[in-house]
Amino acid sequence: MIHHGVSPDFSPAQPDAIQRVRRDHHLHRPYVLSVGTRQPRKNYVRLAQAHRNLLAEGHEFDLVIAGKPGWLVDEVDRELERAGLGDHLRILDYVPNDDLCPLYSGAEVFVMPSLYEGFGLPLLEAMASGTPTIAAKRSSLVEIAGNAAVLVDPLDVGALSRALVSMVRSKEMRSTLAVEGRAQARQFSWEAAGAKTAELFARLL
Repeated sequence: MIHHGVSPDFSPAQPDAIQRVRRDHHLHRPYVLSVGTRQPRKNYVRLAQAHRNLLAEGHEFDLVIAGKPGWLVDEVDRELERAGLGDHLRILDYVPNDDLCPLYSGAEVFVMPSLYEGFGLPLLEAMASGTPTIAAKRSSLVEIAGNAAVLVDPLDVGALSRALVSMVRSKEMRSTLAVEGRAQARQFSWEAAGAKTAELFARLL
């Protein structure tokens, strides 16, 4: 198994870059972030339902979803509206690369609740950017996250909600996961991927 790497462009962003991105995208409240194409397997509807419980606990956080429209996006967007988050739901569509790292770094929590993933690059990008993460206990995400993320059943809205509330309540938990996430992300470099690929070719030849 040869894993993808994560670009060295992803590291904790400077405060001025974070402020610029928040200003440009009108993010005036603390936010929970998820990144990826809007389609059913990304499981955004259950995430929105879990976020509703976070708001009910009195935590005034926005849910920010950054991702291009994908398969069955109209159905996904309708269900997101029905989740009842009002102006606490922010859909940013495509975000330029220059904005992506500060967007990760500015988030209080990153969540990747996908039902399945081939790899899960946004999870690595978020960890490399110093953002504490919650991920689905499914497919490749378990291997990518290691012990550096909170893993939950993506079909269990209650579990997602409890993970979000716990993370938002505990600055210590967020700080610990931010450090562990950066260490985990450093294990996935393109240099390592290239070296392993070259080694494999040499062995086969």
